[in-house]
Amino acid sequence: MFVITFYSYKGGVGRTMALMNTAAELTKRGRRVLILDFDLEAPGISTYRPFQHSSECPGIVDYVSEFAETLKAPNASDFIVECSFSTDGEIRPVWAFPAGRRGESYGAKLASIDWQDLYVNRDGYLLFEDLRQQLKDDHRNFDYVLVDSRTGYTDVGGICTRQLADVVVVMFFPNEQNIFGLESIASEIRIDSLIRSRKTELLFVPSNVPDLDDEEGILKHMMELASERLKYDEASAVIHHYDSMSLIDQSIFTLSRPNSRLAEEYRGLTKSIVQLNIEDREGALSSLQRLRRHLEYGEGRNGRRRADSKPWDTKTIGLLDEIGRIHSADGEVAWVLATVYKSLGNLSNELNALNDALTAGYNSANVHLRRAFNLMSQSRVAEARDDLLAVVASETTRPIELTSAIEALRAIDPDWYRALEVSPALLNLESSDLSRLSEVLMTETNGLKIAYKIFERSLINNEQATNDFVRNHFALTLIGLGQFADAVSFISSDRSELVSGGDTPAIFNFAMAEWGLNGTPPYELITYLVSSDKKEISPHGANYFQCLALCYALSDDYTTARSYIANAKRSLGPGRIFSSWRYRYVDRDSMIEDLEEMDRSLQAGQIKPPFLNSNREYLH
Repeated sequence: MFVITFYSYKGGVGRTMALMNTAAELTKRGRRVLILDFDLEAPGISTYRPFQHSSECPGIVDYVSEFAETLKAPNASDFIVECSFSTDGEIRPVWAFPAGRRGESYGAKLASIDWQDLYVNRDGYLLFEDLRQQLKDDHRNFDYVLVDSRTGYTDVGGICTRQLADVVVVMFFPNEQNIFGLESIASEIRIDSLIRSRKTELLFVPSNVPDLDDEEGILKHMMELASERLKYDEASAVIHHYDSMSLIDQSIFTLSRPNSRLAEEYRGLTKSIVQLNIEDREGALSSLQRLRRHLEYGEGRNGRRRADSKPWDTKTIGLLDEIGRIHSADGEVAWVLATVYKSLGNLSNELNALNDALTAGYNSANVHLRRAFNLMSQSRVAEARDDLLAVVASETTRPIELTSAIEALRAIDPDWYRALEVSPALLNLESSDLSRLSEVLMTETNGLKIAYKIFERSLINNEQATNDFVRNHFALTLIGLGQFADAVSFISSDRSELVSGGDTPAIFNFAMAEWGLNGTPPYELITYLVSSDKKEISPHGANYFQCLALCYALSDDYTTARSYIANAKRSLGPGRIFSSWRYRYVDRDSMIEDLEEMDRSLQAGQIKPPFLNSNREYLH
């Protein structure tokens, strides 16, 4: 149970309306909500249509009066009235604990309550502690209790803001009267919160804010003054002035006009409240996601950057421990909790949270992948391998997860490729997913064999048979595996048609395949490639320069060939690149090695790329 008090120093700021819209929004989300009307001098809850019959029922005034007479706490359940909201075509229950039975005796009953005497001589503090506990233990299992507090500086206001509440929503019109009036009240709530075991959070909400051009910066100044004097970084929500006849009949905007700006602002307020309630699953997830953003990017509550990131404070660790305890059986919460521990660099707690996620059935590939990385960092290779194999074997693994798993698996298991031969994730790949994966697979012979099968299957698929990426990489795979004859026939059955088409990459690959097949470079194709070279550095990458360097070398133009090798080195970026020297994808350092080996071969006059030595691999 989470108790939120709506408080304002002055009236006219829409406090009760904000409470009512928050209650409706929470109810729409499936939460069980009790509204406690503590604005005893001017009760407002019963004026809203869903709660009108509650004015005929006993409430807070009757509850306190009965205690004053008997010195025994009444049964709170007897004072709770079931009401309802109509939302999304459904009737959803909501409950009210009204101010009291409205009639001629109400005023006299209220006037007879001496709040000072109640607390000093009649254990009033324990009365309301007992009330809070009764509400928590109530068989209706309330998720949220929303308290409508009286305005100003009163005894009743103190009960609502300092004793009952987990959160106080402080609503105010941004002027000096409200700001200065709230200053001491906010300070007292904070001080009292430090003394008691239960901390009370404060959410500051400027309300009824004019929606006008602030040419002279008046509103901006008042908002900054409020932040400074009330000691908060950012408003939890801002409720703007809204002109609508619907306000006269007290429409609940989140129900009757959910697409209005006012309803959106009330939903923003609701979100800020829920984020503070870690017992609420949505609140726990929001808190974790906000904390992760704060740790990784220095963001504050509303997404703005902050410079005071101190991730390892006791409050943070305690919050994480509490969320883990409350939601130990929730796999998604455990997963997000693990990501926060990862941001903190706490491998042990991250691993515990990942284990909890999997135990709870949150069996996503991403969880297995993250646990594998965690285990690898602790040199627990055998366990990591099991997780990586689970990623590869899952039908729901996404291409990005599959790629990461293959890279990690290849680093720890010499037989990594065997698991891929039956991977359902590989079987379901689209051509658009193959780019990154091909860079991982096409680095060695076993990976090339798997790539061959993937591209072959894609070519059988009519929708992908003409895909340029698939066709080009299938040719690269054939050449890399020594399947030179198959590569020649696949690329083109008509040499003249190939040349007239002007597809430079296809012509180059065809020439390399013929070289491998016949043992002699096809010089007429090499001459064509050299003659079609545009000699433009800017639009081309390292692979282009490497290919042309090889062509110039075969044309005995060693000077240009070496200059293109130099251009290739200058064009290298991070990540893998395809090397036409090996017909493999290689990393940056390996590409530099290939280029330097090419240069040495040129100087020695012995040009024979290592891919020509590839043995014809058995593929089926």
